[in-house]
Amino acid sequence: MGEAANLQIERMDGYYDPVFLLGESERYVRFWASSRYPAVRRRMLAVMLAGLRLYQGILSRLLGAGYLADAVKENNPSPVGYHVIYRKAEQSQ
Repeated sequence: MGEAANLQIERMDGYYDPVFLLGESERYVRFWASSRYPAVRRRMLAVMLAGLRLYQGILSRLLGAGYLADAVKENNPSPVGYHVIYRKAEQSQ
């Protein structure tokens, strides 16, 4: 897509936040996946998810906020998102 607009990637950073990914998984189970189970199992899931949210809060205080790092050099395979800086390519004549 960038090549079609004559752009080159100058820098690409990833935003990494493992606690956020844990929260995303918890919300997926709570709002979408749990609905297909019987009521008893959903109640057990609700208790487990409450424990997971407590654990997530502790991890959040312990690890702090997410961080930006060079996406090529970072050893974390799960970025939450990317920040890409493009530069208009030089016109070759």
